[in-house]
Amino acid sequence: MESLALLAVLAIVALVFVASRAFEKRRADALRAEAASLGLAFREEDPERLSWLAGFAVASAGQQMRARNVLHGEIRGRNVEAFDFHYVTGHGKHRRTWNQTVVLLRDPRFAFPAFCLRPEGLFQKIGQAFGYQDIDFETHRAFSSSYLLRGADERAVRALFCDPALDWFERHPGLCVEGEGQRLIVYRAGSRAAPGEVRARIEEGLEISDLLAPGARGAAPQAPHPQAPPGSPPAVFA
Repeated sequence: MESLALLAVLAIVALVFVASRAFEKRRADALRAEAASLGLAFREEDPERLSWLAGFAVASAGQQMRARNVLHGEIRGRNVEAFDFHYVTGHGKHRRTWNQTVVLLRDPRFAFPAFCLRPEGLFQKIGQAFGYQDIDFETHRAFSSSYLLRGADERAVRALFCDPALDWFERHPGLCVEGEGQRLIVYRAGSRAAPGEVRARIEEGLEISDLLAPGARGAAPQAPHPQAPPGSPPAVFA
């Protein structure tokens, strides 16, 4: 009986493994097709992409980091990369695997101070009571209650988050955004976009960069591209 139970367990494990491999292959094929439709190149495996995350909080989130299904190219004069970011946290029974879509934008015209924006949580609120930094805006209470914003140069970070940017983030909770120098990354913690959603994630990253980049250059903020009404087809990148 024990041997039959063991064989049953092994069979289930094998089936799960085969199903997972098949799912990942279908995902890679769909993302390759999506890249072609956007005029972007595609690489199924690209470990060098991880070097562009150096210095960001997401790069220290765990171990066994991998960048897979990388769409990359140029859109509106900016180097754009969107990829599946995989990493592992914990050990033994506490081990957990994370997968999320990261959009990385690079532009020599960017001049971001180092900053990190993420959804605010209970433990962060407790930390603030003991001196944990959170840059708040009295004029935008909803933003300050929804997001934790940190950066060594508080004055420079505040200059990024002009009123249009704060208004936009109040309407779009749950995002993680990090910037430094010529790089900006946008992601949702633990959220991997379906292939058909990657275009919208890239457009979202471009919209955020339109809002924040002028503040880093001391210019007037640009109006973001208008959002299409719900149910509309994806906008074509211009």
